[in-house]
Amino acid sequence: MQDDDSSTRAYSAPALPPELLLSIFDHSTRADLVQAARVSREWRTSARAHPLYRAHVSLDEPYPRTVPVLANIISRFTRQVEAAIAQGVRLELSVTLRCLPAGELFGESGLDEDSLSLAHGRIASFICSSLHAVVELHLFVSNRFYDVFRLKSCTTPAPILWCLSSSLLEREEVAPLGPIFAGRCPQLREVSLQNVPLGSGRYSAFSSVTRVQLGDGVKDNIRVIAEAFPHAHDVDIQISHLYGDFMAQPPYIDLVDWATKLTCLRCCMSTTSLPDDFLSLLEMAPFIPFVELDWWSGGSGVPEVIPIAPYLQHLTGPFELDLWYGWRNGGRVIELILRDIPRGVVREFREPQYTYSDDEYNDKETFGQDIISHNFGDDVLEHIVAAVVTLRVSPHFWGTAGDLAKRVSSLRLLELRIDADDHFNDHVVDVTYPLQEDDIDYGRLTPVDASRIVELKITTPVAGKFTIRATTVLSMIRDCDLLRPGIRPLATLENIEMVPSDLDGVLRRVAVGVRER
Repeated sequence: MQDDDSSTRAYSAPALPPELLLSIFDHSTRADLVQAARVSREWRTSARAHPLYRAHVSLDEPYPRTVPVLANIISRFTRQVEAAIAQGVRLELSVTLRCLPAGELFGESGLDEDSLSLAHGRIASFICSSLHAVVELHLFVSNRFYDVFRLKSCTTPAPILWCLSSSLLEREEVAPLGPIFAGRCPQLREVSLQNVPLGSGRYSAFSSVTRVQLGDGVKDNIRVIAEAFPHAHDVDIQISHLYGDFMAQPPYIDLVDWATKLTCLRCCMSTTSLPDDFLSLLEMAPFIPFVELDWWSGGSGVPEVIPIAPYLQHLTGPFELDLWYGWRNGGRVIELILRDIPRGVVREFREPQYTYSDDEYNDKETFGQDIISHNFGDDVLEHIVAAVVTLRVSPHFWGTAGDLAKRVSSLRLLELRIDADDHFNDHVVDVTYPLQEDDIDYGRLTPVDASRIVELKITTPVAGKFTIRATTVLSMIRDCDLLRPGIRPLATLENIEMVPSDLDGVLRRVAVGVRER
C-alpha cells in the first residue's frame, strides 16, 4: 500500500493554454488578476498580458509641506514607477498636488517659488518619460502644475494611454490644453476635464476618444467640444453661467453629423434651461438614444419650474413612464424617465428639489416646483400621456399615478415599485386612503369580456419584508379607475405576501386574476 502524501504535496497551478487563461481573465476584476499573477510564472505572464492588469502608483500632496518631505515623496513615486516598467507592467498614475497658500510658500516650510517650480518640473518630466507605459493618468492638480505639465507633454506621445482625467483645483484662468501628447494618442478612449479650457482648434490626441466628461467650469460651446472630440459617442457635461464664454465657432465640424453619432448625452445644469446651442443640437438629432438632464444647483440658479416639452419633440411613443422619488447627496431627488419604446429613446430628468443654503445652520432649502405636477397636470403633454402603455411609480407618486391612469387610454401595466428601505407601519404596504363601502360598484362586475386588461403590479426587490391586504389592492384599483367599462385589472404581487382578510373574495371577483410570485 502506497502512502498518500497528496495533502502535503505542493500545489501546482493547472497548465492551461494562454488564450484560455486570457479568456478566463476577461471575466475577472483587476484585483483577481493581481492574485492570479502570483500563482505561477505562466499565469503571471498571461495576467500581465491582459489589458486590465496594471500597477496603480500615486503621488499625493506632502504633509508637512517641507522640501525634504516633498523630495522623499517624489523619490518613492519614481522608484515605484521604474520598478513596474522594469517588469513590463502597465501603469495607472494618480497625481494630487494642491495649490499652496502664499504663507506656506514663503514660511518656515522652506517651499519657495524656485523649489516648488523645480519639484513640479521634475514630476512632470518624469511622468512624460513614463508615458509609453501608462494606460490611465489622473491629475488633480493646481494651475501651477497644470501649466508645467501642459508644456512638457506637448512633445511626448502616449501610445497606450486609454483614460485621461485632469481636474484643476483652482478656478483662475489658464491656457487651453494645446497639442498635448504630441498629438499621438491612438488608444485614448475616455477623457475627463474639470476647469480645463479647450479653446479652439482640433486635438489630434483626442481623435479616438468616445467618452467625454466635462466637469465644473466649462466655458467652451458645443461646437468647440464637437471639434475637440469628433468621434465622441458619450458626452457628460456640467453647464453653468460660465458656459459659452469662449464663443469660438470652428468652421470645420459638421455639427449635425456629430450629433447623430451621439448615443448618450448627460447635462447637469446650474442654469434655468439648456443653452440655445444644446436645444438646437436636440433638434438636429431628436433621437439620441439616451439624454439625461439634471438640474442641481443652489440659489437663483434653480428654475422655479422645469418644462420638459422642449426636450420631447418628435417622440410619438408608445411610451414607458417612470416616476421616482429618492435621496442623493443628502437631498431629495425627483426623477422622471420617459422611454419611446419603438425608437429605443430615453429622456431622463432630475429635479433640484433641495440645495445647500447659505443660512447659519447650513441646512437645506426647497426650490422649484414638482416636475411631475407641472408637466403632467390637467391637459399638459396630453399627446405624451395618451401614448403611455407602462407606468412605474414609487410610493410617493401613487396619487399622481392614479390621476394619470384615468387619462391614459392605452395603459397595459401599472407598477408600484417599493424600495427595500421604504417605510410602512409594520411593513404593511399602504399607499392610499381606506376603501369605503360604496367604492366598488358590484353591478359593474358582470362576467363580460373586457376589451383591455391592465396589470396592476406591486413589487419589491427583497422577499419576505413587506405584506399587503386585499383592501389596499382594491383601493389602488379604485384610485386608478381600473373598473371602468372595457377594463379589468390583473393583480400581481412580486416578493410581497398577501395577508388574509375578509375582502380576499371581493378582490378575486374584481380582478381577472391575483398572482403571487
